[in-house]
Amino acid sequence: DMARAGVMIGGLALDLDLERLQNGYSASILAPGLNGLLPNLDLINVVARVSYGRLQTTLHRLDSSEPLGRLRTAIAELWMRHGAVYLSQQDQRAVERWAERMEHLLQFMRSVAFGPTGWHAYLLPYNIHALTLAVEPGPTRFDRGSQPASPDDRERLAGQIGTIVEQTFRSLSNLEER
Repeated sequence: DMARAGVMIGGLALDLDLERLQNGYSASILAPGLNGLLPNLDLINVVARVSYGRLQTTLHRLDSSEPLGRLRTAIAELWMRHGAVYLSQQDQRAVERWAERMEHLLQFMRSVAFGPTGWHAYLLPYNIHALTLAVEPGPTRFDRGSQPASPDDRERLAGQIGTIVEQTFRSLSNLEER
């Protein structure tokens, strides 16, 4: 007889290579899975809230080199060209924030439409809600200016990721008890 431990209620896949992080990083919470499946929104919110203040994250990988990455600039320029006469400085900032949010929405829709984004995608068809936390080289700088990342910077980042993993699993346990 094999003993059973229980039901798997959630998962968190980590996609990181700390040695590749030379000058900065980009951290993403990847949610879309196979055939457009998405994990429970509570899991996404838990990871986002736990990582707040520890790790600057986005809900998907951002790629500003693609046409969608330039959408915010195009919309902002269009609004500024035709509406700048009528918009106050505060309204212009609101339009820029709206364009940024629209860009993120369209990029998320693209990632859902075109397939899985991480290792978690293979758990979703089995009704195991999971996410991938991906950390890769990117624009968010370590607190060292233009100097390359030191082993201490990478160690600090690994500690922050470890805290996020621990807090996420504790929160999942609390969600199950409710």
